[in-house]
Amino acid sequence: MAENSLHAGLKNYLQLPGDKIEYPIESYIIDIVRENTLFEIQTKNFYALKPKLSKLLANYPIHIVYPIPLQKWIRRLDGDKIPTRRRKSPKHGSIYHIFNQLVYLTDFLAHPNLFIDVFLIEQEDIWLNDGKGSWRRKGWSLTDQHLLRVVDKMEFSEPGDYIGLIPQNTPEVFRNIDLAASAKIPVSLAGKMTYTLLHAGILAHTGKAGKTNLFSLKSKDGFTESDNPVIEQ
Repeated sequence: MAENSLHAGLKNYLQLPGDKIEYPIESYIIDIVRENTLFEIQTKNFYALKPKLSKLLANYPIHIVYPIPLQKWIRRLDGDKIPTRRRKSPKHGSIYHIFNQLVYLTDFLAHPNLFIDVFLIEQEDIWLNDGKGSWRRKGWSLTDQHLLRVVDKMEFSEPGDYIGLIPQNTPEVFRNIDLAASAKIPVSLAGKMTYTLLHAGILAHTGKAGKTNLFSLKSKDGFTESDNPVIEQ
C-alpha cells in the first residue's frame, strides 16, 4: 500500500514485537493491530475515517495517531532530485491544530473505545521543482514528508482531556475571540475548537452577545473543571 515516509516512520516508531501490520479487520486494512486494539495512523483527512469508525468502534478500542509538527524543515530538490537547499520553516504547529481534524469526528469523540493520540514531532518536507505544483507554489510539488523526531505525545480519550486545552485565563462564559486570545491561536481555529467541543457535548451554548455566540463548560456525569488539568498560558 502506498504511504509517505512520515506515515511509515510513525508506524515503525509505534510497532512492538507481536504487532500485526497492515492487517485486515472486517474488510478494512488496519495499520497496526495489537491484540484487540487497533492503531490507525492518519496524517490528514479524519473525515475518511468515519465509515471505518462507524463499523469497528463498537467492537475494538481504536487509537487514531495524528502527528503535529512543532518544527518543520524544508528541503528543496531540483528537477533532477538533487538537493539545492534546506531551511527551517517559520511556521510552528501546536496541540490546538488537532481541531482542524476533530471537527469531522464530533459524533465519535465521546465513545469509550476511541483514543486520539497526538504526536508532537519535528518533520522534514521534501519539495521538488518538477513544474507540476500550483502557480502559487511556482511549480514546486510536495513529494514526501519525513519523521525526524518525536518530541511529545498527548492522548485524548475523555472530556477532561479536551477541557484541559482551555487555558485558565479564559472567561467562564467566552466567545471564540476570548478563547483565541487566551490560547494564542487564530480565531478561526478557536471556532473549530468550540464547534468540536460543543457538538461533542463538552461545551454548552449559553446565548449570544449581539451576533456572537457565547460558550461555557458543560457539566457532564458529575464532571467539574477542577477535576482536570488545564493549560496555563
